[in-house]
Amino acid sequence: MPTLNDASTLYKLRNNSQVLQYIERKPLNDEYEAVVQVDKLIRNTQSGEIVYWIICSADSNELLGTICLWNFQDIDRSAEIGYELFPKFHGKGIMSEAMEAVINYAYDEVHVQIIEAFTHKENSPSRRMLEKHGFIRQEDRTDDKVPSNCIYALTASKFKKSE
Repeated sequence: MPTLNDASTLYKLRNNSQVLQYIERKPLNDEYEAVVQVDKLIRNTQSGEIVYWIICSADSNELLGTICLWNFQDIDRSAEIGYELFPKFHGKGIMSEAMEAVINYAYDEVHVQIIEAFTHKENSPSRRMLEKHGFIRQEDRTDDKVPSNCIYALTASKFKKSE
């Protein structure tokens, strides 16, 4: 879970032009907005609305990125996974390792049946990582809010078969 001490670094992460390249999200105006966002993340994590992790370097405790489960739906026992990582850490397996841990947590601890991921159609590294972890593109579905996204899903039965 983030702390208010993470606000400055999260401000930099959430305003990084490479991170925002495939995310339709407005940059933060200032670090105060980051403090407000972190406070909201803390409250939403404490209430169980989201599960949010800071990805840190094992040796320096440096914030490298974030990953979360959110948008929980009781009807089909689904959740959405979201993630972001400073570009200098791309391609090093860091997010893949974090994703594996979060997928295991989602199925073993939260008992979701479906994990969904929404990623930009042109974000090939993100799409490859999702596919590596068993997510399947939902060709018949569209993201009404962000038409440039494609939707991936990993079902509990598919996850258990790949273990």
